[in-house]
Amino acid sequence: MRVAMTVPLVAVERPMNIARLMQARHAMPERASWPAIFIKAYAQVADEFPDLRRAYLRFPWPHLYEYPMSVAGMTVEREYNGEPCVFFLLLKNPSALPIREIAAAIGQAQTAPVETIKTFKRVMRINRLPWIIRRPLWWFGFNIGRLRANYFGTMGLTVISSLGAELPFFQSALTSSLNYGAIQPNGDVTTRIMIDHRVIDGLQSARVLKRLEEVLNNEMVEELRTLKAA
Repeated sequence: MRVAMTVPLVAVERPMNIARLMQARHAMPERASWPAIFIKAYAQVADEFPDLRRAYLRFPWPHLYEYPMSVAGMTVEREYNGEPCVFFLLLKNPSALPIREIAAAIGQAQTAPVETIKTFKRVMRINRLPWIIRRPLWWFGFNIGRLRANYFGTMGLTVISSLGAELPFFQSALTSSLNYGAIQPNGDVTTRIMIDHRVIDGLQSARVLKRLEEVLNNEMVEELRTLKAA
């Protein structure tokens, strides 16, 4: 959150209809999770839009850094030491992963012991350090290209719609973070992204969301049908 406070965020949202995707998902004997589908679809869009794979870095001087592939960061709520805690799951190059593999990684992060998840262990280890050491570590990790992807990811997903709620605005340290609201029975859903306005502007973000709707209703539908037939 301390790092995210320095990012000039803008929210861009678009109403979508994903009825075709809903039909394909309902036809599966074992339904793929919505976060897994949205993560893969958004990563495929990021493959087409280089802006989504860029980051504003301050070290050694302010500049933009472009990644060859996406690393998705997803928030996962877990109980730890008797308290609900939010952890950060990283998925490397999700556009190249099958939806089932993404769903399995998310499921493991939600159910396996916290100490067995690599990214969770790393965060807990760093957060136990004194703030005078911890804050410079986070700053350098956030402002060095390769480290940023390894520790924070290049794009994010956070969602609470399973409880019927939405996040009209949320804090993010990444260039773009995706969020979607409750999916209605007819397939209507509001999808939004928080963008770092130094890297991507509103018009391009609108194009990104338009393309995301197309990918959800086409490429993702085809993959789900392939999974059903397998």
